[in-house]
Amino acid sequence: MWKTFCQLPVLLRIGGGALALGMAAFIGAYALALRGNRVSSNPADWGNLGSYLGGTIGPLLSLVAVGAMYATYFQQQSYIEQQVNAARDSALSGLIGALTQAVESCQREDRKGRTLGGHAYFEGYGSQLWSDYCDCYNKGMDNPWETARANLLLNNEANWVHIRGQLEYLLRFIDSTMTGTQRVEAMRRLQSHLTQGIATLLAVDTYLNKMSHVTAMAEEFGLLRSVPPEVRDSFLDSKLYKESAFQ
Repeated sequence: MWKTFCQLPVLLRIGGGALALGMAAFIGAYALALRGNRVSSNPADWGNLGSYLGGTIGPLLSLVAVGAMYATYFQQQSYIEQQVNAARDSALSGLIGALTQAVESCQREDRKGRTLGGHAYFEGYGSQLWSDYCDCYNKGMDNPWETARANLLLNNEANWVHIRGQLEYLLRFIDSTMTGTQRVEAMRRLQSHLTQGIATLLAVDTYLNKMSHVTAMAEEFGLLRSVPPEVRDSFLDSKLYKESAFQ
């Protein structure tokens, strides 16, 4: 009971204390006024006592009842909020888990015939893709993006398309269901799963596909801090991202 009382807003707690003191004061004043008198056997005296209590303590008890109703409402709202937070956290964990599983399921052979899986699948791909794109663009080639992708010969681009879709959905989930510290914590958890390869690919795709909502979140929460320095400097020199995206 005391724990519930302590959770109430300050104004309500002060009001509750004032009500208790008021009731004690009214009863005490009446008791002092009758000090030394015998208990009356006259029904009229008891009627006067009832009128006194009804006119003084009655309104106070009504306020106490209102306070009790508010306390019940407060407890219900607190319980609902806890349930919503638990469901949101569970959904976030599921989305991050699905993203991690999708990354770990990727496998390919590099140019030396080595099998690369998980995050190593994407290691260096984003950096090389951006470098080739810039080179094709500077040479004035038609469709520099498509040329750069063709030159790199990623043997299963569908993997990245799938992962990019999951990333976009996860970011929209965070943006639409969370605020304040919840968003900060969610983005911190997500960022810990974005290794250099994934972060670089996300940065390149975000720019080339003009995903402004991803750019905004990246700059607000430092989502691209795993991007290697040479790619980061290229983005900053071209003013494609604010520096906060990499911090």
